[in-house]
Amino acid sequence: AAVAPATLQAELHYLFLYSYALSTDEGKQLCVQCANGTVSDSVDAYSCGICQVGSHSVRGACGCKTCVAGTTDEDLDASTACSPCQTGYFCAGGTASTACPVHSDSALNSVTVSHCKCVEGYSGSPQLGAACEGCAAGTFKHILGSSDCVACSANSNSFSSSAQCVCDPGYTGADGS
Repeated sequence: AAVAPATLQAELHYLFLYSYALSTDEGKQLCVQCANGTVSDSVDAYSCGICQVGSHSVRGACGCKTCVAGTTDEDLDASTACSPCQTGYFCAGGTASTACPVHSDSALNSVTVSHCKCVEGYSGSPQLGAACEGCAAGTFKHILGSSDCVACSANSNSFSSSAQCVCDPGYTGADGS
């Protein structure tokens, strides 16, 4: 039985919504599903278009999805999923991946420079534009963040940019006593 034109148009519209394209190989298959990284952008398309760099799609997706903040199109391949923003970087989405300032680090999926924190032995506020500066000799900072360096206890000392103090010769213990 012949398919009514309105029914065929409705079926084609349905297939377009699920990213299919008309086959140019008459008689074998009416529609083929678009591959990863491609989409069909019209009801009567004979080919699938490629997603832009900084976005991706899976086989049969309804459209390309831009890599959201905290992710990046690291391999610049629209057929693969966006990757989490790596530690030590922040990602606004798309292909943007920016390293945290010197002597700072960030967690996986960080979005802005405000997620960058000074590493152990350094103090500052990179999120406020203040560089991470090494702790002076005789002081230390043992945690990630913007907290100040702390003076070593009596009978202990440290080199600059230290995460801990060490006991002076002739002393033992966690605090140098």
